[in-house]
Amino acid sequence: METETSQTETFHCIVCQQDKPVNKAGGTGYGRNKDGKTCYACIGILDKQALENAKIGDKFTHYLAKKKGEDYYTVCNWPGTWSTGKLYVRKGYHNIARYRYDVWFTVGKNRFHGVTFGDMTQICHIRCIKPS
Repeated sequence: METETSQTETFHCIVCQQDKPVNKAGGTGYGRNKDGKTCYACIGILDKQALENAKIGDKFTHYLAKKKGEDYYTVCNWPGTWSTGKLYVRKGYHNIARYRYDVWFTVGKNRFHGVTFGDMTQICHIRCIKPS
C-alpha cells in the first residue's frame, strides 16, 4: 500500500532570499515581476521605501480603503502589507465620477496628496508634494 506524501509548493523570494510556501487561500503569497517572485512582506517593505525615497512630483498608485464598520480611511498597498494608518479624507464633488476623495499623508520626510474618483473604486492616485 502506497502512502501519499504531502508536498507543499514553495517559491523563492528574490528580496529576502527565503523559500516560502505558496498560500492557496485567497492569494499566492507573492507578487511577480521581471526579476522573479517577491513575498507579500517584502512588497510592503519595498513600497514603503519607494515612498520614503520619492522626489517631489513622483507618482504612485495604491488603494484608499475603509474597513466595513470603521469610520476612518487608510492608504495601503495591494497585498495589505503596508498602510498609512488612520487618515482624514476630504470628500468633494466631481463632474463625471460624482465624488472625489482627497487625502494627505506623510511617509518619512515626504508629504503626499492622493485622490480617488468615485465610489466604485479604491484606486488612489498619489503624488509626492513639497513640504508645507
